[in-house]
Amino acid sequence: MNNNLTKCLVAGLAGLLPLTSFSQQDTLPAVSSPAVQITAARLSITATDAPLAVFVLDKSRLQTATQQLSPYESLGAVPGVFAMNPDNYAQDLRISIRGFGARASFGIRGIRVFTDGLPEGTPDGQVDVDNLDMGAMRQMEVIRGAASGLYGNAAGGVIWLTTETPEAGKPLLESQISAGSYGFTRYQMKAGRRVGKWAYLLTGSRNQTTGYRDWSRMENTLFNGKIVRELKAGGRLTLLANYGNSPVANDPGGLTAAQLEENPRQAGFNNLKFGTGEAVEQWRAGLTFEQKIGEKHQIQVRTFHTSRHLENRLAIAANGYGDLRRQYQGLYLSYQFAHHIGDMPYRLKLGTDLDNQSDRRKRYAYAETQPGIFDKGTLALDQQEQYRSAGAYLLQELRPSERLLIEAGLRFDALFLRATDLYLTDGDQSGNKNLQKFNPVLGLNYKLSAGAAVYANYATTFESPTLNELSNNPDGTGGFNPYLQPQEARSFEAGTKGVVFTGKNEKDLRFDLALFYINTLNDLVPYQIMEQPGKTYFRNAGKTDRRGVELGLSWPLHKNLRAYYTQTFSDFRYRTYSAGANTYDGNKLPGIPPLNAQLELRYFHPAGFFAIAQGRYAGAIFADDANSFFADKYTLLHLRTGYTLRLKGFNLEPFLGVNNLTNRPYIANVQLNASGGRYFESGTGRYWWGGIKFSLRNSGQ
Repeated sequence: MNNNLTKCLVAGLAGLLPLTSFSQQDTLPAVSSPAVQITAARLSITATDAPLAVFVLDKSRLQTATQQLSPYESLGAVPGVFAMNPDNYAQDLRISIRGFGARASFGIRGIRVFTDGLPEGTPDGQVDVDNLDMGAMRQMEVIRGAASGLYGNAAGGVIWLTTETPEAGKPLLESQISAGSYGFTRYQMKAGRRVGKWAYLLTGSRNQTTGYRDWSRMENTLFNGKIVRELKAGGRLTLLANYGNSPVANDPGGLTAAQLEENPRQAGFNNLKFGTGEAVEQWRAGLTFEQKIGEKHQIQVRTFHTSRHLENRLAIAANGYGDLRRQYQGLYLSYQFAHHIGDMPYRLKLGTDLDNQSDRRKRYAYAETQPGIFDKGTLALDQQEQYRSAGAYLLQELRPSERLLIEAGLRFDALFLRATDLYLTDGDQSGNKNLQKFNPVLGLNYKLSAGAAVYANYATTFESPTLNELSNNPDGTGGFNPYLQPQEARSFEAGTKGVVFTGKNEKDLRFDLALFYINTLNDLVPYQIMEQPGKTYFRNAGKTDRRGVELGLSWPLHKNLRAYYTQTFSDFRYRTYSAGANTYDGNKLPGIPPLNAQLELRYFHPAGFFAIAQGRYAGAIFADDANSFFADKYTLLHLRTGYTLRLKGFNLEPFLGVNNLTNRPYIANVQLNASGGRYFESGTGRYWWGGIKFSLRNSGQ
């Protein structure tokens, strides 16, 4: 660990020692703070009791006076998480947790995302969040670190979202209109009610923006539905539906440093020439069922079907026009048993996850249909791709004493991949890959007090290449890239977290400190070649070392004012990595800043006025494996304010926000190892938005 990281670690530990030095009594006193319950850890548990790093954001942090276009607005509040690319909706939001996901050429890789227990991603590890409506979310849980022992492939971290559900006797009705700079508009409606044992929620939103850069327009429409039926003995049946349609999401592409200096708002030449971007339509229907059987047993069933049609245009002539039709189904079954071994509480969970992904992938060369106008031309690739996954896991939890919790688990996954070549003019390149993997998890949590604990864990993770990454062969043939191997990692973590009460009014100071070391093998690394700019291929690095310190603090400055601070130190390096004649041993991993932090002040007055100030900092980010190019560090200041006007039977809430108040030039996205030096995508300058929200006075959560 380098000197700076060591100093930060010592300082963090020294600062938190007073918080964790509590008297060691035989029994733990009650804590008046409400315990935050999390479900992403498979066994439902409070955040303080969990023997892993987990962070929770509530509805206020997710929705209050935000644009609600993506999770980007909220993720800066989570230590260990770094998000990029909030403005290029064709490439989608890039999220990394402890480096997992930083390699994504588009969308999210290496972490799992769920909404109401159903996956937003596919079993091959690709996640797109273009169908998420953040205006419908009640809670976000983030597991920071290796979780393949819980969720199998591509689980370097987990984001678990839960939508709102109306409470008994509290009908939910909201409408919101927002507008702002660069053609931003958003319209949203929410309606829900609970009647007896039934509850429903319907949401819809329409979003569009012309974008800060040239050729960056986006528009989409989202609908969500949820129907809940409460059953006897604590059971529940939930029907979920989601539909998203984004007919326009333009891609302005990456710029060189010279182009960035000349005009940061310009689009790449080939991006304009070929009209790069995507159009996507997706729907999903799912059903979840959970039922207690007596005091000791519980069963859970989740099943769903997702259909997705994607047309995308890349900035290359050879086979830049893509058409993807995807069908994806899953069935998740689990059984939970709770008992005592002597006087020790014990819980066991057995489960199996079955997924099937079927992609029909076609690629076409461009044809110049009119002078300067390019469209779909001759077929260049046509193949049917199959990704089947079967996983089984066992998770056990034992409490030898009131203070100590032990958790141990093991998961086995079998993956079956096949590509059937349907474009046979250049021969049959059909092929298949199979993978079997065991992943353990072991964690300890020790209570220092009723509200604070220390913990440690060991876990592993693996990540197979996605179907898209496997089908991108540098030699231009169909089938799968035969040289691309799965990425594996071992993770060691220790930390402390909890809440301390001070003063007569029991004002609480909350803290979260985590240290981790991760060793990876066959790290999946993106790269581009000069002959095909804009198209990303992948190769394996030898080994990497990842060390980090994460800190999260929350404390009251006044009865109506609260401060939130998160800070992440990262030292991620290639231990062994060669590509051709180049050796990158000891170089830093690109795409991840050595330091990122956020300070947020939230003021809410009982009369209805509120104000939120947010400062974000990101250190310099290397753009290539050679560490020759980098995006400079930056600090951004965001402000939001509003007023809740309480009228007879309903509320009106006007609000106003400004992002990048100082108009700071910065890089919002880095395309790793891009060809021709086109690494950089500029972030949006100062922009304003405002709106008004109407809601019933007694709207539920």
